[in-house]
Amino acid sequence: MKRRSFIGSAAALAGFAGLQSVFAAGKRKVGALRARFGVLSDIHVTTDPGSCDLFEHALKFFDEQKCDGVLLCGDIADYGLQDELKAAGDTWFKVFPDNKRSDGQRIEKLFHYGDHDMGGYMHKRVPAKNCPEKCIPLTDPAAAWEAAFQEKWSPIQVKKVKGYTFILAHHPKHCEETEFGQKIPGVAEALAEHAPKGKKPFFYLQHRIVKDTCGGSWAGGQEGGSSRAALNTYPNAVVFCGQAHIQAQDEASIWQDEFTAVEVPSLRFVTIRPGRENSRGHDDVPSKMMPAVNSGGGKQGMLREVYDDKIIIKRLDFTYDCEVAPPWEVPLPFPSGKPYNHQQRSQNEVAPQFAEGSKVWVKRRDAHDRAGVLHKKAFDVFFPPVHAAAATPRAFEYEVTAEVKGFGYTRVAKQKRVFSYEGHFPEFRDKRPVACLFSVSELSHQIESVRFAVRPVAPFGAKGKAIWSEWIRL
Repeated sequence: MKRRSFIGSAAALAGFAGLQSVFAAGKRKVGALRARFGVLSDIHVTTDPGSCDLFEHALKFFDEQKCDGVLLCGDIADYGLQDELKAAGDTWFKVFPDNKRSDGQRIEKLFHYGDHDMGGYMHKRVPAKNCPEKCIPLTDPAAAWEAAFQEKWSPIQVKKVKGYTFILAHHPKHCEETEFGQKIPGVAEALAEHAPKGKKPFFYLQHRIVKDTCGGSWAGGQEGGSSRAALNTYPNAVVFCGQAHIQAQDEASIWQDEFTAVEVPSLRFVTIRPGRENSRGHDDVPSKMMPAVNSGGGKQGMLREVYDDKIIIKRLDFTYDCEVAPPWEVPLPFPSGKPYNHQQRSQNEVAPQFAEGSKVWVKRRDAHDRAGVLHKKAFDVFFPPVHAAAATPRAFEYEVTAEVKGFGYTRVAKQKRVFSYEGHFPEFRDKRPVACLFSVSELSHQIESVRFAVRPVAPFGAKGKAIWSEWIRL
């Protein structure tokens, strides 16, 4: 794929200029820029030709931005093989020989292992053959790391970059002692020894999501609670996690309470929330009428800038080389308010709204559900995607309600949530009509007619005004 120059925030986010509160990032005067970091996770390198191309592309962008370091929150290797780890290391040194940018300045690797890396977690799925002898060994993860990245390894590493402390907690080995990676030994001790006291931020990285923080309660791959307990007494901690691949457009991916936590999206593919008619998850049932969104085209990362008075986190798409949503702006020094507290955001959230004149249209057809069962009568409900306007955000998802008439009264028969099939891409790519499919058998028996209401919904649940279809006689 031919790469083009990265689209800066002014061009990519022009439609967000009038948004209020946390959407107004960059409008106020900022203090001096102290450090800049690229942020990635879950790159899932394989030994296939071209597997490192996107990683290389992201690193070159970070070089152009004169980053002081690159964060990589685990799952560097896909199958947990030493050759995969070495390929990632070779790509790093191709872009940053001797750990130096193209201008000759130092750039720091801020990497750690994830669960896919440790002990050949996925090696039995290697397409060619089962090859345990090539795995990153649980008994000696240091040797593989040092061969790939030319630096000493320890279970928890501490580095300083531009005066900021980074505590990197490698994913632990899969054994009873560590509860299969849900408990990282030594975190509390490392924080006590190395975390700076006071208002200056420090940065803590681990692979699995710190329990009940960024991503929301639905996010998979959370640690068991020991990291959360250790971090709760450090309000100046800014935590970065990987694991869940959650799309950067999900506002639940940043969290503030006792500390600040950010879920980093995957450079390999992003995921969307489960529980929707066209998403995947543990609640999937074959009777769902719609195929799941293929979010594999989402290739995302972040750029973090540390100023005297704030941290700005830009959310990036490396497929289309642009920002995918307005930057997050974390005020400094700590504590300086908590604009990304989930409860506060749910109370103050601005609802998205359909553009004036938007319409719902409906088509009848026969359709198969996910189990392959043919439904002879079904309704395809179509409506336009909701983009950001002067004072309202882009829609995160849509609520579609089927209202029926029968027996002398009107009632709600079925309600569904759906994502746009292009919603995980930047807004300019989200153009085709959104669809929601209902089978007549899902609605009710002996009804006279049906109509459909559609509301755009924000990440924390704020709903915009509905638009309606006409009544359709059955």
